[in-house]
Parts: sequence; C-alpha cells; structure tokens
Amino acid sequence: MHIEWKDSYQLGDHNLDAQHRQLFELAQKILAADDATTTRSLAVELYRHTRIHFEDEEALMRQRQYPGA
Repeated sequence: MHIEWKDSYQLGDHNLDAQHRQLFELAQKILAADDATTTRSLAVELYRHTRIHFEDEEALMRQRQYPGA
C-alpha cells in the first residue's frame, strides 16, 4: 500500500498543508517499516504530530469562526 500526498489536498494554509504532508509522510514510513521497533517509534511520532495538528487546526477553525467548530 502506498499513501501519497496530492496537491489537490491543499487547503491554502501553509502551516496546515505542511502538517498534512508530514502526516502522509509518517503514515508512509509506518507502512514501509520492516520491524516492530521502528513501527512503534513511528506510530508514537504520528500520534504526537496528530495531536499537535488537530490543536492547530481547531484553533484556526475557531479563529475563522468555522461553522460547527
């Protein structure tokens, strides 16, 4: 399986788009990992990055008064 970022996924916010790309890269690294230790380490990194990303994304949604935020 291959996970690939596409420019059509861009939102137009530099910070969020960069974070989204990083999420894709981490997911791809997990899929390519060849041992449990590497997989676990990358999964922890993905979890941490995801938490930060969603905090940033939710803050931006509140700032822009996004419906339902």
